[in-house]
Amino acid sequence: MSRSGTSIRVLCVDDDPEAADLTAEFLEREDDRFDAETATSAAAALDRLDEDVDGVVSDYDMPKTDGLDFLERVRADFPDLPFVLFTGKGSEAVASEAISAGVTDYLQRTSGTDQYALLANRLRNAVERYDAERQVEITRERFRKLLADSGDYVHVLEADGTISWVSPAVERVLGYEPDDLVGRDAFALIHPQDTRSTRAAFEDLVADRTGESTVEVRVRDATGDWRWLEVKARNLLEDHSIEGVVGNVRDVTDRKRRVRALDRERKRFSALFENFPEPTISYEYEGGEPVVEAVNDAFVETFGIGRDAATDRPVDDLIVPPERLDEAREIDNRVSEGEFVDEVLRREAADGPRYFKFRNIPIPTEDGADGFGVYIDIHDRKRHEQDLERQNERLDAFTTIVSHDLRNPLHVASQGLALAREDCESEHFGTVERALDRMETLIEDLLALARQGESVGDLEAVGLDEFATRCWANLETAGADLQVLADPVIRADPARLRQLLENLLGNAVEHGGPDVAIEIGQLSDGEGFYVADDGPGIPAGDREAVFEGGFTTRSEGTGFGLTIVAEIATAHGWDLDVTESPAGGARFEVSGVDRPE
Repeated sequence: MSRSGTSIRVLCVDDDPEAADLTAEFLEREDDRFDAETATSAAAALDRLDEDVDGVVSDYDMPKTDGLDFLERVRADFPDLPFVLFTGKGSEAVASEAISAGVTDYLQRTSGTDQYALLANRLRNAVERYDAERQVEITRERFRKLLADSGDYVHVLEADGTISWVSPAVERVLGYEPDDLVGRDAFALIHPQDTRSTRAAFEDLVADRTGESTVEVRVRDATGDWRWLEVKARNLLEDHSIEGVVGNVRDVTDRKRRVRALDRERKRFSALFENFPEPTISYEYEGGEPVVEAVNDAFVETFGIGRDAATDRPVDDLIVPPERLDEAREIDNRVSEGEFVDEVLRREAADGPRYFKFRNIPIPTEDGADGFGVYIDIHDRKRHEQDLERQNERLDAFTTIVSHDLRNPLHVASQGLALAREDCESEHFGTVERALDRMETLIEDLLALARQGESVGDLEAVGLDEFATRCWANLETAGADLQVLADPVIRADPARLRQLLENLLGNAVEHGGPDVAIEIGQLSDGEGFYVADDGPGIPAGDREAVFEGGFTTRSEGTGFGLTIVAEIATAHGWDLDVTESPAGGARFEVSGVDRPE
């Protein structure tokens, strides 16, 4: 560093006052920047020595304290201060000893004035070097303080990768004390899988001399765990204030883990999207309409549209039939406003128009419109529902015919029979009456069977003991006996449950005879009830057929009583089975019955 325009304060020390003054005078003549002062003893010089002194010129042979002893005492407080030994009694031994003691320069007095020019030149050069080194050290200290106060971990590496300095923040990041790392090979701390690439980047940076580099690397901390660090390195090997590769290190372990977790989730989601069994699209809104971002395999297969053909196309242009465009745009508006849509739609599939259940899955964005659309193919179910609706319509027409169109002529026939009996007697009147009664019974059972296809009404808590007793009172039971062995409370439609119990109890009386014993109890798992009797029972081969419409073992039966029981059980979601009772009769088990909480 040049000191142009700045004075150089020099202390000239010699026990001969004239020699000291002469040296000071010649130095100031040689360079007007020199500001030379004199001292006639080492003790006096030490008293005047301070931070403002830029150099010392000292004689060797002085009383009490020679030049080398004086140098040692100066070096104790000012280890780098320029010190020139300028003596008339020198020798090679003195020169060697002076150099070993750390003298800046050694010059022997001679005759003539040229020696002062040489002294001034050497002293000036030494002071400039000293001043430059002091500025470098000041810069280094400022840099170290800056790094020490940084929240990031900072290190300085030599060209071979040795750590020459590390900031205190390394303890927070990696758990090491700075002194634990200085002098160590930085690459010995790096994960084996990252060592080669990191070393290559470092060597390129060293060779570049002026470059910068950023790497992410795993480093072992003081506990033995691996931490992800982001290192922004800069080559300052030729900057004498730093002399090394400076790395600003940030702990990115949490960020790296979040990114990796997000990447894993993205891969899992991508696999889920691709393998989802229902046709699915991801969409974003552009210009107020949903545009396809991606489709899965099920979409390609169902709609016959390839990925490239579907991507970046409006959804409505791909699968919406022309007559459904208004409906589609209305749904688009609802979806764009963040509404969850669950609608049955008719869309153009690869094999023609089909019914789909459409559901959107919004993704939170600034405008809240992006998301996924799932098309669940319900075409077969929808067609089945339409068939059922048509069947129900025909059934409604049938029940109308049965309840009105058949009952009216049946009523006329009954009235005609009554009038005929008033006019005459005939053995055939009884046959006709029984036929009319059977027709009435058939009509009642057919109407009851038709009604069982309807869904159950509101379910209520029903105590089975009291309810069964009321049903029993509505039947003609002769000498039959009913015992309710348990009183479970179940959830059922009371009107439909009454029909079920009355049919089961009536069936037991009809087949078991006037003295049959019947019992109602709770199933062992508490999930239902049974109706059992001690009558003749049902042969094993007939047990599956008894619930089929028209099956009967009695000539006067209609065969619909147990069919109605099965329909009521199904409408409730119950299971119905028939087995043999302990007394050898029939045992009907109703399971899967809900109970109030």
